Amino acid sequence: MTNLLKLPAGQLLALVGKFAQAGMSMEEAEECLADKDALKRRVDAFKGANAPEPAPAPLRFKRIDEHTLEVYNDVPSQLPFDTAERAWNVVKPSTVIFTWQGTGKDRILLRNGVPMTFHVDPAQLADGGINGQVLWDEKLKAVPGHSSKNELDALKANLDFIPEGWKTAGAIFFWGEGFRSPVSAGVCVCYLDWSGRHWCVYYGWLSGRWDGSYPAAVSASPSTVT
Repeated sequence: MTNLLKLPAGQLLALVGKFAQAGMSMEEAEECLADKDALKRRVDAFKGANAPEPAPAPLRFKRIDEHTLEVYNDVPSQLPFDTAERAWNVVKPSTVIFTWQGTGKDRILLRNGVPMTFHVDPAQLADGGINGQVLWDEKLKAVPGHSSKNELDALKANLDFIPEGWKTAGAIFFWGEGFRSPVSAGVCVCYLDWSGRHWCVYYGWLSGRWDGSYPAAVSASPSTVT
């Protein structure tokens, strides 16, 4: 067993200080010095007990009051699945303020003062609808006022902001952000859907067909179907 008292004074003082920080007695310290495995276990336990608290995640949205919900689009949104990669982000502006007017079925959701509406491209109303990727590339990409995944999550966390009329709109897609699978290379967009009992957040792959029951949630849309 190592005798601590035989160590040079400077080294002894340094060791004693470290052992004291770890809550060890002199006897425990000698035991650890004589047994490398015991020393490693004690050091690992000390590191775990004194690990710094993880930094809090930056706020993606915040409720200001009963009528105001603030969303920070400059903060990265939560990915729809663990391995997702970001395919695009066309959301403007960086800060969105949701407010609402009216009550019950007459409630209107405002995005930075502009009413939120449902945009459905005429191609979606054709027999069989339109491929999701074609819809984005050739139609929806040019539509202004797309909403973000952060905005979707903010509404899901503050259900009283969602107008009653949205329950019958179908699957409401938030096209401001697209996400790609690194495995299949497929791209998806997230949407809000009323299950009949509660609001759910899902994502739909653009390889599928889009019909009139898949509106886009937008503000300042040139044409809408509600």
